[in-house]
Amino acid sequence: MTDRKSLGDALGALQISHTTAATGGGQEMRSKAYALCRDYLHGAWQLIAADQMVFKPISGGLSNLLFFCELPRCQPPLGDEPSRVLLRMYGQVRDGAHESTITESVIFTLLAERRLGPKLYGIFPGGRLEEYIQALPLSCGDLRDPQISQKIAEKMAMVHSLEVPICKEPTFLWQTMKKWIQLSHTSLSDVTLADNPEKKDIIKALRLCNYDQEMDWMRKYFAKTSSPVMFCHNDCQEGNILRHDVSSSQEPRLTLIDYEYCSYNHRGFDLANHFCEWMYDYSPPEYPFFRDRPGQWPDREQQLRYIRAYLRTRDAAPENDTDSSSASPGPHEEEQMLEEVRVFTLASHLFWTLWSIVNAPVSTIPFGYWEYGLCRLRAYQRHKQHLLESDPQCSKTPQGLKRSANELD
Repeated sequence: MTDRKSLGDALGALQISHTTAATGGGQEMRSKAYALCRDYLHGAWQLIAADQMVFKPISGGLSNLLFFCELPRCQPPLGDEPSRVLLRMYGQVRDGAHESTITESVIFTLLAERRLGPKLYGIFPGGRLEEYIQALPLSCGDLRDPQISQKIAEKMAMVHSLEVPICKEPTFLWQTMKKWIQLSHTSLSDVTLADNPEKKDIIKALRLCNYDQEMDWMRKYFAKTSSPVMFCHNDCQEGNILRHDVSSSQEPRLTLIDYEYCSYNHRGFDLANHFCEWMYDYSPPEYPFFRDRPGQWPDREQQLRYIRAYLRTRDAAPENDTDSSSASPGPHEEEQMLEEVRVFTLASHLFWTLWSIVNAPVSTIPFGYWEYGLCRLRAYQRHKQHLLESDPQCSKTPQGLKRSANELD
């Protein structure tokens, strides 16, 4: 699993790893990269030697190793072949990894053809060659910029309009959380964690929540809200959105990257998850490497600006196959989408809470996973309490949540 911010940082800033051995760097990796570029790109790449190629390891996440490959200045392209590419080598093989990499390759190819992602130059066992985008990831503050926000909405609408040859059932969210809940039992039951004085109170608070019970309650609660199923990015945060024209005053050009969590899902999750990211800044250089900003949640007008840009793009797409009967047009659909956001915000908070718990004991990436998990759990609890108070007919709060809420406060 990749870090929430590392891939965007890597592509944008081209941060060179200081430990080439850790990222598979060195002469052996250079030789492999050169052979792949030569065989898949052809043209000028066949006229240079391995030691002439510009080769730089890029710091990435745990799932992938990233390398920057470029023709030397003395050898320009002969035709349409790219002068620089990003080489992505898949990392450790996990259960089901082969199936997931095949799915990811299909999705990546489709996105490249629709110009919704980087160009694809080659797929091979263990990785791929893709377009190197000279761009920077957005900052958390950029998400609030009205012009940028509307562009993100347009990109999301285009992604949602795709017909992707994968399972159309919206099972990803529940299956992933179920798997992470099982793994979190192992993480939180580790007795050695209680010996860590810096994390002891955080882990104690995280242990108090009954995650199985919360997920069951949430599924029943979601059944009351209609949200169409479509192909979703599921992780539309600032680090996964690249801006090509940082120094330009013209209309921003954006590209969504990192489709690791993409699947068919309810539209409300993608919308709510993006709005949640307005509140979490991953740029601080000091531990825990994120900042919680609950006051930055978008207000009604900011949400409506985003939703209206989304609907304009969706309705203008000639290939749009969205079932328009699922919601009334105009203001009625806007209100429907606002309600989807209100409800599915719960899922975003609990999803990333579990992600944090699972990653905390195993990830080597410098990030405050325990702190982030507790932050998102608190946000889940606050939002659930708000929903309970505004909906008297809602089911009673599970006892596990009452206990954890009291302990955390």
